[in-house]
Amino acid sequence: VNTLANKTAKNKPLPKAITFRAGYAARRRARDLSDFFAGDLKNCGAFKTLAMVIRDALWAGTGMSVDFEEGDQIIHSQILPWEVDVDPREAQHGKPRSMYITLWYDRDQLRELAHVWAGDITEEERKQLDEDITRAENSLKDTVWDPGKDDLSDVIPVGLGIHLPSGPKAKDGRIVMGISSRLLMDQEYKRTRFPVNKLCFVEPIAGYFGDGVPHDIEGIYYGLLDMAMKWQEANYMTPTGVVAVHENDTFNLERIGNTNWQEARFSGTIPPTFQTLPPADGSFLQGIEMVKKWCFDFSGLSQMSAQSQKDPSLKSGKAIREMSDFE
Repeated sequence: VNTLANKTAKNKPLPKAITFRAGYAARRRARDLSDFFAGDLKNCGAFKTLAMVIRDALWAGTGMSVDFEEGDQIIHSQILPWEVDVDPREAQHGKPRSMYITLWYDRDQLRELAHVWAGDITEEERKQLDEDITRAENSLKDTVWDPGKDDLSDVIPVGLGIHLPSGPKAKDGRIVMGISSRLLMDQEYKRTRFPVNKLCFVEPIAGYFGDGVPHDIEGIYYGLLDMAMKWQEANYMTPTGVVAVHENDTFNLERIGNTNWQEARFSGTIPPTFQTLPPADGSFLQGIEMVKKWCFDFSGLSQMSAQSQKDPSLKSGKAIREMSDFE
């Protein structure tokens, strides 16, 4: 997963403004506009977020990011797939009309942003707003991953709900934001798409969220774990040595310690000769290596690439780059 993510995220495409048969002034404006695009993407950390979105798409099936405004700044932030919720019946064809996102804010930061969202309010309303944010719950119920449970931070969940308008001139689109104690924002939403960017490794047959690399190699991976478990049991059960003890001797193997040895009693003056067999045949290890290779083949990545190695037949840098782009 890390190898695929690094190979994909190394490309950083930039939008470019172009002209057609334009004069010098128009070409200069287009060049300045392209520079603005590059600076804006760098300022909001788009490419750093893109690398994390690609990684999430590979291991979880769906990588997501969200775009929104905080004051006079445009924020482009990563969100995890389990922080986004849609109606499964509404989203069975991949096009839901409503979406619910959980964002995490520091309590003091949220208090300042809430003052901006509230606009012109009285001093009494401002105090009530601060009190509601102060007594807001800092955790989600029935949630395994919950950063608000940390006693060293004061991060609270903020629910963002978006409903798309029914048509170009419809006015039923809404965007609301709230916490456990009150509603922070309720505005009309006019855009025809969600402010969410979604990347799926494999598009789902039905539903909204995709499938990742673990889903493709799940069966092979379980087989590999089963073989590795048998190999571990064989190493544990096979004795590492045999101690030859005379039948009249009072030797006790348990006094040596917790070792995987076996005790063999013999009579006479010459002890027998013992041979310790390997725990498993060499073909068993070859089978494990073959299953590991299948995991790379199904994911579309060579095992040499995952180990930062190249094919010995590739000599030039151009050939190595072409092979890397091909993967």
